[in-house]
Formats: sequence, structure tokens, C-alpha cells
Amino acid sequence: MNEESADLFQLLDEAKRSDLYNSIIKESKKVTFFVFGLDQAVRKKNVNGKSVALFLLNMMREKFLETKHPILIWINSASLNLIYKEAQDFFSWRTTIFEFDSKK
Repeated sequence: MNEESADLFQLLDEAKRSDLYNSIIKESKKVTFFVFGLDQAVRKKNVNGKSVALFLLNMMREKFLETKHPILIWINSASLNLIYKEAQDFFSWRTTIFEFDSKK
């Protein structure tokens, strides 16, 4: 994800139409989607000054259940706090948050 592609559901839908995804599914292998770049995507704002990516996460949360695969979203603590602030309903969809201490 990035500021230009802030719609995670659309990105997952595109991934599910890819040749790689279809070949993995045909081989009956397990699939997990790792999402990187939400930290950049949250920077794109709508006319109300809210994050476009977080608005979409919040409004489309039930659509993620259609994916039927685990989705791991890798974000920093600032983005997590922004989700708490702008997309509270998104947390009704998620199941677990893992936090890791990391040093730069």
C-alpha cells in the first residue's frame, strides 16, 4: 500500500485474481496476505481531513471476511493509534494485535 493505492480491499481483490494466487490455490497450499505500506497510505486525506485508507478499512471491514485467508497488517504504533482514533469499528473485525519492540 501507499498514498496512491489506499484501498486495501481492492489490492487484495487484485491479488486474488493473480496467476501466482491461482497457482497456489490449485496446489492446495495455504495463503496468508502480508500487508505493508499502510503507514504511508494513511497519509492520503479526504476533504474532511481524515485518512482515506482508514475510512475504507472501517467501512469495508466486513468485506475482508470474503478473503477467507489470514491478513497480517504490519504497521507502526503511530498508525495503530490513528486506527484507534479514526477507524474504531475496524477493531470489531480484527482478532489479535501483536506488538513488537524494535530498535532502528
